Amino acid sequence: PRPPAGDPQVIERALRLAATALTKPRKTLANAVRPGLDTDGVVAAGIDPQRRPGTLGLDEWCRLADVAAT
Repeated sequence: PRPPAGDPQVIERALRLAATALTKPRKTLANAVRPGLDTDGVVAAGIDPQRRPGTLGLDEWCRLADVAAT
């Protein structure tokens, strides 16, 4: 799969967020992305906060990074 086209800064933020969350693979996404993003932020990105970090694709990490930046 090709990475999503978009702002390189969003992709960079997404990769940093993913790298942090993926160090806690057994936690739910809502817990793995704290304190940078809360459960409401995960939901605002259109992602189930009960998912595990390893199940997200790059496009989903980009959505999370976009929400975290606002």
